[in-house]
Amino acid sequence: MLSAERPLLHLEGARVALPDGSELGPWTVNATGRRLALVGNFHAWFRLLEQQNRLVQGVAEVAGTPLARLLSSGRAGIAPLDPPLPEKWTLRRYLTESAALSPIRRSKPRDVARQLLSRFSLETLAERKLLGFNRVERRTVAVVRACANEPEILICEAPLANLDDAAHDYLEGLLERVFEGRRSIVSVVDPRGRERGLVERASSVLEIGLDPNHVAERPRRAATRLWVSVTRRADELCAALRGRAHGVEPLGDVGMLTSLLGDVPGVSAQRFAVELQGSGSASDILAAAEECGAIVVELREAP
Repeated sequence: MLSAERPLLHLEGARVALPDGSELGPWTVNATGRRLALVGNFHAWFRLLEQQNRLVQGVAEVAGTPLARLLSSGRAGIAPLDPPLPEKWTLRRYLTESAALSPIRRSKPRDVARQLLSRFSLETLAERKLLGFNRVERRTVAVVRACANEPEILICEAPLANLDDAAHDYLEGLLERVFEGRRSIVSVVDPRGRERGLVERASSVLEIGLDPNHVAERPRRAATRLWVSVTRRADELCAALRGRAHGVEPLGDVGMLTSLLGDVPGVSAQRFAVELQGSGSASDILAAAEECGAIVVELREAP
């Protein structure tokens, strides 16, 4: 396993040569934690991973492994933004061939493909040719392919960019599943739009400003933690808050509040610890409750 002590991304005087002869950098930065969000145009650095660009100066590492060797080491899987796909292949064949090319073989390629199709409920797409896949299906394929043979780190290039609401919700849920238990790096095009959840849930955030040669860590505001108790539509409120990128931890029935409600059959107070992210506030919780019909009977700062 990769050492948890290593910075997730370490750049020291790193300069990248582009195919047109220009150069980008030098950059120096350390990003720690388990989840890193990249805000801005990091296209050149994703191409460095794929060895389409060259590191001509300095150090560029992910968890201690040079970017140029990261994919060949088998420690990381990458989902580039809308890569070309072999359109005459079925999804099953594509996942099988991808598993066969992995530098680390954990299972037989056919078994890997079958497990991925089952794990992500893609059996109905298995025999379809990739030619007919729409944008969200193609993004799904890229993310699932990156999971072949269980890499320790997942790297996704702008997976939520330019998607409609339904496609965004589906793919964001998929990303949360594949990121669980791994370190991850994901890039974001619009941090104030639908993609902001990826930024809010990140351990570290790096941002490129107007000057493409300057990258800096975005300061993070300490999250506000509140207790919220409701007497109806608790599950709906949880989903609504998570959809707004807030963390929600169910704490169960609150006996004292339930007793104050009187002996009403089927009515109890369910408490949650809500961690507000970004610009979230108590009014954000009340707005979500109103939208889903939840009745809030407690809203206060968690001890």
